[in-house]
Amino acid sequence: MSFCSRNDKVSGRIDYVLALLVAMHSLTILGPTLIKIGYVMRLLAQYRIRARRMIPQTA
Repeated sequence: MSFCSRNDKVSGRIDYVLALLVAMHSLTILGPTLIKIGYVMRLLAQYRIRARRMIPQTA
């Protein structure tokens, strides 16, 4: 009986480690992508702010 419960614990631990490795790998891919998206959004915001300053106010 103790053999089965120990085997279940090991199997559960392997599942946890595998899920953790998959999560870490996905963050390795998503992290740099999110940084690049943030950088592009910042550049677009700067471009829009500069474009507004260049438009002469006629009113």
